[in-house]
Amino acid sequence: MMVNGSTLIAIQQSFNALFQRSLMETTPLWPLLAMEITSTHLAEIHQWLGRVPQMREWIDVKVINPLLGFQFIITNKDYESTIAVDRTHIEVDMLGMYPPRIEEMSVRAAMHPDKLLSTARSAGETTKCYDEQFFYDTDHAEGSSGAQSNELTGSGVALADLTTDFYAARAALMNFKDDQGEPFIEPGVLMAATAPQFLVTTPTALWGLFDQLSKADVIAQTTNTLKQNFRLAVDSRLTDANDWYLDYVGGIVKPFIKQTRKNPVFVSLTDPNSSERVFMQKQFLYGVESAGAVDYALWQYSVKTKNT
Repeated sequence: MMVNGSTLIAIQQSFNALFQRSLMETTPLWPLLAMEITSTHLAEIHQWLGRVPQMREWIDVKVINPLLGFQFIITNKDYESTIAVDRTHIEVDMLGMYPPRIEEMSVRAAMHPDKLLSTARSAGETTKCYDEQFFYDTDHAEGSSGAQSNELTGSGVALADLTTDFYAARAALMNFKDDQGEPFIEPGVLMAATAPQFLVTTPTALWGLFDQLSKADVIAQTTNTLKQNFRLAVDSRLTDANDWYLDYVGGIVKPFIKQTRKNPVFVSLTDPNSSERVFMQKQFLYGVESAGAVDYALWQYSVKTKNT
């Protein structure tokens, strides 16, 4: 095959089409856990305000409630993934080996925010969120909320223990109060939901157990009351085999933020006449670029259960 401008344009268009198709067909986890915010700067300042006050009886004059304000900064980072295509492989028509790699590159790009989400979750006990507390902590407090913990001690990793601890984690989520002492999760939203509003994220070691809890009709000759009561995600990047997470995912606001400055875009370096890479190493470059960040939003929507 002759390597010229027309050939390289055709290859680039073919690779780009594969990349875009695979990108559209990939379903990452992050939309369930993170709200996407578009960014136009190197970093964004996020203003977090106390909850809007509950309705009250209007007796005489309206009561003006000041909002409790917080502020934190999320800095974008640039990301890339690049592969080289040898010119000889084009000349002898050996391009068949590359489409699967282009599709794999696309999947990796689509799933990359999931990786960033795992990193943020794993660092939640040592990294601060908007209230200057660690994201998973035992003494969150703001306004009239009182001290609150979204880091719980588990009973163990047997099925009976996980059942007990699931109910404890769900109760914690439902009992969290805002800065005015009101429920952070409105009780009525669960009654109106058509799908489970809670997501369990588990390491691979607990996958089989939580899979039973989510699907089995009967466990140990007892009706399984957790069947279809939660969604299940398995995160092989979680390093502690005994710790797991429960998130409320039924609201518009999510536990995490996906800040997007640049969505994944397919790029190439293929000029046969002016590229030093082509001249010196006979390689054409194809890759993907993106820019953004994943960070913490509301700790009130996420609980970590720890088992020692």
